[in-house]
Amino acid sequence: MPNTSLKRIITQVNDIQYEWKFSDDGTISVNGKVVVAKIDKVSDADLFLSLEGKLYHVILTEANGGCIALVNGEAYHIKVIDPTLEKLQSIVGKASAFRHPDEIRAPMPGLVVKREVKEGESVKIGQGIVILEAMKMENEVKSPKTGVVQKLFVEDRQVVEKGEILALIL
Repeated sequence: MPNTSLKRIITQVNDIQYEWKFSDDGTISVNGKVVVAKIDKVSDADLFLSLEGKLYHVILTEANGGCIALVNGEAYHIKVIDPTLEKLQSIVGKASAFRHPDEIRAPMPGLVVKREVKEGESVKIGQGIVILEAMKMENEVKSPKTGVVQKLFVEDRQVVEKGEILALIL
């Protein structure tokens, strides 16, 4: 029996259009092809997407009538062309929760033990940016992308709260 409750959106990702169809039984099709997909939300703007057996870490942020999706370290501009947003919003949450993918934020409250980079320095994905001490353990905060440290917002021995911006990497 065909599913009459189908939600449809059209997105444009870096100049390529995709038609997404979401059915009530959980089936998702992209450009007419049924795909096996699962979404696990970490937060409203941070999720893991399993698509056809491949795992993608996705971080979303608002940008010029759409959003920027940082997918496994690569940035993609996504614009929703068809305003049928109910299913998309239920997956990714409210736009106000989005964060900028170039911001490195404190994953927990703690003390900045050491800044491992300087402003203007080139960094690679996975390179240490800051060492935070929390509950007597040191945690290295790493860069999620390759780029240049534009700004460091913290000093050594500074106390930071969870979610506080540590650095900006472009």
